[in-house]
Amino acid sequence: MEIKNIEFELFRYQLLPVTTHVIEDMFHEIKSTDDVRKNKNKFFWEIISKFPKLAHRTIELNQKLILCESPWIAFKLAAHKSLQRNNENFRKEKIENWPYVTVLINNDPTIQIIAVSKNREAFSSGGVIAGLIRESLYKHLLQYQLSMHVEAIFDKSEFWNIVKKFEGKITNVRFELISPNMANISKTVELDLKQLNKDTNSHKTVLELNSPEGARLEINKTNKNINSLIDYSSEGGGDISFKITGYKKRVHTSRSVSTINIDEITLENLTAKQLDTFMNLLKN
Repeated sequence: MEIKNIEFELFRYQLLPVTTHVIEDMFHEIKSTDDVRKNKNKFFWEIISKFPKLAHRTIELNQKLILCESPWIAFKLAAHKSLQRNNENFRKEKIENWPYVTVLINNDPTIQIIAVSKNREAFSSGGVIAGLIRESLYKHLLQYQLSMHVEAIFDKSEFWNIVKKFEGKITNVRFELISPNMANISKTVELDLKQLNKDTNSHKTVLELNSPEGARLEINKTNKNINSLIDYSSEGGGDISFKITGYKKRVHTSRSVSTINIDEITLENLTAKQLDTFMNLLKN
């Protein structure tokens, strides 16, 4: 029997204090912003391990917990859809359908990964699920004075593929960088985003490269500053987009999300140890 591999799209989440001047909360043992930073993953686990209900604005969802063993939580998330078919009386009828995806979350502070299986019948992309999780946990995290940011992980070669493909047509490159709370993915970035966050409470820093009117950007692979921004963004630290002559919409590097495969048999009999085997490949 052929074993089927299930492809998962990978996203990085980061947890940041909502303010540099936190309100003392003895119930959650919060006295300072440092307490929030230090306990961010503990707080996140307290929330996610209770398996709160996820919500979509227009689609009814159903969810089923399949693993909850720190730092892992895994669940299935189904979307209520309908199918049209012809019945035995030669008439069309609608039947209920609940296509689903599997979601894996690793809360290790050096990983902080959300992996979402691909199923276009259920959801258009893993990014939709990552957004649902962020939006649904917003109020829960706020009780701990935390906010959550999620970005796609992508191969940094995608940046240079876009540069090569649209050579002579790029007029703007925008880096939208999340202030990091993971030292292992921020070690290469030249700009000290972490300190900037502490000084200003900025959660997202936008850096734009713009060509002069009538000219195009000249982007060189040997540029140390650009490479540091690409390295950080590709690890889920931000989004990079391009404005290209002749295109109405911006082109994003996140369109090429990194993936990992897990075989169907393993997926149906999940253990934290099995998942560690896959995710250890992602550690920096």
